[in-house]
Amino acid sequence: MSPSVHKRHPIVAVLLVLLTVAYLLALVGFPIAAVVYNAFAEGWEAFRDAILDDETQHALRLTLLVCAIVVPLNTIFGLAAAWVLARQRFVCRGTLAAFVNLPLALSPTIVGLLIVLAYSPTIGMLREPVNALHLKILFATPALVLATLLVTMPLVALEVLPSLEHLDGSEEQAAMTLGATAWQTFRKVIFPAIRWSVVYGVVLCLAKAAGEFGAVSGVSGKLIGETNTLTLHIERTYGEWETTQAFASSTLLTGLALITLLINLVLSKPKH
Repeated sequence: MSPSVHKRHPIVAVLLVLLTVAYLLALVGFPIAAVVYNAFAEGWEAFRDAILDDETQHALRLTLLVCAIVVPLNTIFGLAAAWVLARQRFVCRGTLAAFVNLPLALSPTIVGLLIVLAYSPTIGMLREPVNALHLKILFATPALVLATLLVTMPLVALEVLPSLEHLDGSEEQAAMTLGATAWQTFRKVIFPAIRWSVVYGVVLCLAKAAGEFGAVSGVSGKLIGETNTLTLHIERTYGEWETTQAFASSTLLTGLALITLLINLVLSKPKH
């Protein structure tokens, strides 16, 4: 709304603000408060013991491992895909863009099923090489990585692509004319102009990878102490009425989400 609209309709502006705040509280604020309250309902010691529990620690380490693999790989892929879509013109460009965006339209459960249909040693399309090389993909860490890679694949690319499309290519051409290599041109000319978009994409990818449930649920086997990520650990403990462990683990993921939000707020502030 423009300032003049605010002056003409102050009641409408106040009502819209109140409606927005109430909506956010109902969907975000109160649920987060409930998670934190229940995590500490039995006291600090119970919360600490739940966090330090062997299963919780393993789930946390596995989640961080998956994120440590997925985020760098999808950052590299996202930069490459965004550059190809922004700088190259070819016949199948639209098809490539559609495939990059496809995971956003797919249910995470379907993503897990696709991994099974591709890499299962019994029914998978790639079962022959999987069996020949004695690869253990399903119900192991590789399946978790593959599923998380797929659901987070578009995030960096979609953040970087608009920045590249609006970037003037004359500076790149000038750098190449002066003898700069492709890597030097990217590092000194392109990356400084798109770095905040890259950071936003990485933050989103990290948050999505850490909190993914549907895709990893279908390929993990939910083996306690082996393939249970934090989200799967939360599901199991809550289903078995181990509420303190469930809510304590939920606070870890909630904390990561809040840190992600804080990073986005800091980076989105205008630079003077």
